Amino acid sequence: MSKGLPTETHSVGIDIPFSVFDVRSLTKISSCVGVQWRAFGRLLGYTNSELEDYNRLEANSEKTYQLISAWRDKLGRRATAQLLLQACDDIGVKGAVEDKLGLQ
Repeated sequence: MSKGLPTETHSVGIDIPFSVFDVRSLTKISSCVGVQWRAFGRLLGYTNSELEDYNRLEANSEKTYQLISAWRDKLGRRATAQLLLQACDDIGVKGAVEDKLGLQ
């Protein structure tokens, strides 16, 4: 992990850099979520009707990217890397996300 980056500790003891919300990291997370973007969106608090707005986007990774970006903007500081990683865990992609982000 890069020195000097603020971190938060995940419930399983992984230090997650707040840079998890940068464009590169969001792109990596989005590619892991794939076809599970609807379930992922529900875990982030979206309603089915809100998810329909994202369905117009062609690629599943773009849907996920836009969901995370809007979620982060809506929640501000309450949108933590821990919450994001928990949603990834809940849909079974936490390991893949940790690998892509170099968190393991």
